[in-house]
Amino acid sequence: VLYIHTGMQFGLPNLRLGRSGVLEAMADLIYGLNVPTLIMPSYTFSFCNGQAFDREKSPSSMGALNEYLRVKHKWIRSCDPLMSNILHGQELGLITKIGNNSVGLGSTFDLLSSSDAKVKFLFLGPRIQDCFTYMHYLESIKQVPYRYDFTSLLNGWQYSIALTAFSDGDIQSGLPSLESSLLQNELRIIPGTQISAFDTAQQIGIFPNPYYTSAAWDAKSNIERGRKIYFYNIPEHAEISIYTLNGDKIASMPHDAGNNEGQDIQWFSQTGTTQTTAPIFSGGIHAWDIITDNDQALASGMYIVKVENKESGRVKTGKFMIIK
Repeated sequence: VLYIHTGMQFGLPNLRLGRSGVLEAMADLIYGLNVPTLIMPSYTFSFCNGQAFDREKSPSSMGALNEYLRVKHKWIRSCDPLMSNILHGQELGLITKIGNNSVGLGSTFDLLSSSDAKVKFLFLGPRIQDCFTYMHYLESIKQVPYRYDFTSLLNGWQYSIALTAFSDGDIQSGLPSLESSLLQNELRIIPGTQISAFDTAQQIGIFPNPYYTSAAWDAKSNIERGRKIYFYNIPEHAEISIYTLNGDKIASMPHDAGNNEGQDIQWFSQTGTTQTTAPIFSGGIHAWDIITDNDQALASGMYIVKVENKESGRVKTGKFMIIK
């Protein structure tokens, strides 16, 4: 198995070959190595950027050659919304049998480490210290003190993450320890389900269900607009509609993963450490403030949610109850 990192600068363009010709020539060189299994990074960092991940459509951030091989040569890609890899040849399990960790246990790097195959790394252009992602795997396995893995996060709950720098101070000079602002690089994260394949989802999920008004997580400054419920098992692009049991449509909202997932409801502006940081969703959930299109709060009762996949036209439904 050969894992290839690239970071090439081609200099002046070859007018005779053109861009695709240069990339095809590089592909021929790689195939000429006669290695049974070739792997290259196809990272998108979609989740970190608040974007949806589509294994077929999301472009790689790892350079022109990697993306060329993925698209034109149809290298197979792993389902990792953060750090996917592409593979050509044998040992498909290295990308198809991954777990939920990008660099730790169950990751492609973990499978490489435990593989019976002989594994080597090739660096075309970049320095090892600039791109050797395998080191992150070793850090995770060895549990180094400067790396943090967040586990057991609850879907729908709001988490705030910030990285600060601090000084030790100087006792003799009377200088206290100083720390940078918590809000300087704060991220607000809303864990949840990933984008649904939709065809495999039995129905649309809703939580909390039933919804009791004056719940502990309701915002208090504007109670009528400080409520929210979540819909999950949502495809990347969808139209969400709410109906009474009589069939009256009372609300509708578009869903676009990474952009329009309910972040604009007032609950998010009333809670958290700052109102300037938009929350990052997982892509497969949508928040709703339980306010109708006529600007009215929902009464107690049972309601139906219909979700239509904008790309396929398929429809899934679910039911939820409001108790006041």
